[in-house]
Amino acid sequence: MVLDIKNIVKRYKDVVALNDFSLHMENGLYGFLGENGAGKSTLIKILSCNLVQDEGVILADGKDIRLTPEEYRKRIGYMPQESVGYPGMRVQEFMEYMAVLKGLSLKEPSVKEQILRLLRQVHLEEHMKKKFSQLSGGMKRRLLFAQAVLGNPSLLILDEPTAGLDPNERIAMRNLIAKEALDRIVILATHIISDVECVADEIVLMKKGQLVGCKTPEVWLDDVKPYVREFVCKPGEIEKIQEDYVVSNMRQCQEGISIRVIGEKFDGNIFKLAETLPTLDDVYLYFASV
Repeated sequence: MVLDIKNIVKRYKDVVALNDFSLHMENGLYGFLGENGAGKSTLIKILSCNLVQDEGVILADGKDIRLTPEEYRKRIGYMPQESVGYPGMRVQEFMEYMAVLKGLSLKEPSVKEQILRLLRQVHLEEHMKKKFSQLSGGMKRRLLFAQAVLGNPSLLILDEPTAGLDPNERIAMRNLIAKEALDRIVILATHIISDVECVADEIVLMKKGQLVGCKTPEVWLDDVKPYVREFVCKPGEIEKIQEDYVVSNMRQCQEGISIRVIGEKFDGNIFKLAETLPTLDDVYLYFASV
């Protein structure tokens, strides 16, 4: 699929959630980053057909998704942020129910085989008879991921897919997501920057409903390298430094406090030997502060 988002505007009364937002996407994994109110959730709702924009158009392989909504819905998979489900429905029943909603026929052996394969892939094969209400938070997230991939969608939309997962589960989920991005568009919206850093081909940075940029992680890191410094200071100096710079990290060390700061200009006496390799946290904080 080729997805073109063109000049999207969405308003909530006096609040402009998306302001002339445009983006071109092809197969690959796109990590969406932005602070609360950046417009990520609104964009996801529009792309998943849960909301209609006020202006602009979205083209899937050149077709306006509003003119062919049924055709478009069959090509997308959506994993919501909330662990929604039917408490009394068993795992296998839930997958079969979602298959029917997606227009798949349970009479086809390939559909049953796909359900079993996906449940095996997310380590839920042994829990197929459990009710949704009996699953742990991590198991619910894995089940919702499996239903999103069901039907082999061309566009996979994942909203906070690793929320509530322990470190081991988060790594396993990231590996699954990376595998699914090989031959489709995957949109990964998250507040966990390390998830994006590990798997994203492109990082989409949003601010106040607008696109800041869509670039590879390496390019973003190069962009902010001149604005990041790290050095050791005394505890009594921290307050003054926080007044002058954005502090992205602090940790104790033998010499005092190792502190990483972000800014446009640096005091040469303090910072001249303190260049350091930036992280995506630094990228996020830099563009949030400018």
